[in-house]
Amino acid sequence: MNAFYGKYAEPDLTVPGTLLNRKSREPERAPAKQLFLSADYSIPVGPGLLQAYAGYRYTDDYQTNPLFPEADVNNWSTWDLSLSYNWEEWRFTLFSQNVKNKGYIQNVTGIDQTDILPVTSGTVVPALIRYTEYNRPRYTGLEVTYQPSFKW
Repeated sequence: MNAFYGKYAEPDLTVPGTLLNRKSREPERAPAKQLFLSADYSIPVGPGLLQAYAGYRYTDDYQTNPLFPEADVNNWSTWDLSLSYNWEEWRFTLFSQNVKNKGYIQNVTGIDQTDILPVTSGTVVPALIRYTEYNRPRYTGLEVTYQPSFKW
């Protein structure tokens, strides 16, 4: 991927009737490089099956909102790991997602005055509210699953 805007014009609220050229901005949530690698291995152990899983995800720099400078996200990577044991109709899974506990921005957005009230021409509109959402931190747990067979 190497996403870019061929053209990106929006109304300039400071000079009515004119447009701002935002061509140099990058499209939101469009990193130039992404990589996902995973490995899954299974081996019989006793009466069941032992499974190991590892997943690595890398995402290059990107923007979540091209209009807000604080919405630039630096590259990030995460690891997901799990170890499962399957026995008859039971599955026991020890897992951890985002093992490195890497925090990154998922979204930045705002509410402007123009979203609520009409603005006369020539009025500069500051953001009323701007908020940021982050990814989920490290998430580790034990999952026990019972999946009965309903074959007759």
